[in-house]
Amino acid sequence: MICIIPARGGSERFPGKNIAMLFGQPIINHTIDICLESGIFDEVIVSTDSDEIADSVYVGDVILRPRHLSGDKSETDVLKYHMDELGEVTICRVYPFACLLTPGRLIKGAERFDNNGTDAVMECTEYAHPPQRAIDCNGHYCNPELIMQRTQDLDKRFHDAGTFMFTTRAALDKPLGERYIEWIPVPRIDVQDVDTAEDFELLKLKFMRRMMLV
Repeated sequence: MICIIPARGGSERFPGKNIAMLFGQPIINHTIDICLESGIFDEVIVSTDSDEIADSVYVGDVILRPRHLSGDKSETDVLKYHMDELGEVTICRVYPFACLLTPGRLIKGAERFDNNGTDAVMECTEYAHPPQRAIDCNGHYCNPELIMQRTQDLDKRFHDAGTFMFTTRAALDKPLGERYIEWIPVPRIDVQDVDTAEDFELLKLKFMRRMMLV
């Protein structure tokens, strides 16, 4: 199986996030090292439309996308293109900022994927605060019938952890909501999606904690 790390340029909310410097290295290189250390991939490939990102990658292979897949294009279209070009029927997608991953978690994901015949295996993490208590832009509770309930009595809700996805070419042809996904829960301290500079500061703190525990 190959691993593809989709790393486009041109992030609007946090420019340059895929190669932001993290303790002496572009963040993407930390993630590549984790993927390689897992030992489960025949190849780790960075897919990008940016020469700057391509030049920042010091290990692994880089594929520059064709023009029609450059810019803010669907991740699914990018993965399908590469799988078709490489003749792959299964794949692991890892996000470039997923540097809080561990080789062990990747191995666990691969084992789950091999053994259960699902469309995909992904990680999820619990919301920090129950989304049932959300307030909309007008200051109104989105679920007013629930506001008097204690937060600990509300059902837990989870979201995509923004780390890896083991999947098949056939599954990518299905709408996301129709795919049979097995979710592996992980603690919030071990994941961090990065969309803003604030997110990146949180990731640095979590990454520093990880290094102190090693």
